[in-house]
Amino acid sequence: MAKKVSTKKREAPRARNNGGVLKVAVAAVVIIIIAAAAFAIYTYYNGMSGQHTASFSTFESNFNSAPRVAIFAAAYNGTVLSSTVGCATAVIVQIVSSQAHHRDPGTIDYYVINQTSCVYAAGGLGKPTSNYTTTSLQNCLNVSSTEPTIYINYTASNSTIIRPEYFYTSGNSAYLAQCGIANELG
Repeated sequence: MAKKVSTKKREAPRARNNGGVLKVAVAAVVIIIIAAAAFAIYTYYNGMSGQHTASFSTFESNFNSAPRVAIFAAAYNGTVLSSTVGCATAVIVQIVSSQAHHRDPGTIDYYVINQTSCVYAAGGLGKPTSNYTTTSLQNCLNVSSTEPTIYINYTASNSTIIRPEYFYTSGNSAYLAQCGIANELG
């Protein structure tokens, strides 16, 4: 007897369900991206971005060994001016008169800044007062990247940030009147 031949077209074999594999691959990529972002944020906020925190002794060592240093006092109004310049003056007196930190006034660059401009003693302190110059705020701030710097600022809350190359202190009138940085250098 003859075999019956089917006239039906043969169906192509079905592709396996790769949707589950694709979902796992996408999830793995997303997890890697989230982990990389978390690590980048963690390293940035924990000082690995070049802004390492430092002890006061590290800053002090850099400050004492530098050929020139800078002191910035913020002056936005009369209250701020009185508080910040008073603390800056106490710091300068300690630096110049202290046995441990003695420095020639001519090696101290002193800046009084506001939101737009800056007044400074050309050639450092110890020069005649006629050598005071007014310039842009940016010109003065450019110096802070080349010299160990103390920043004194008036704010409602008291804080101190210490980095190897700068010491930033800010606070209200009472806090700045105590001028802790001057006491540390004394």
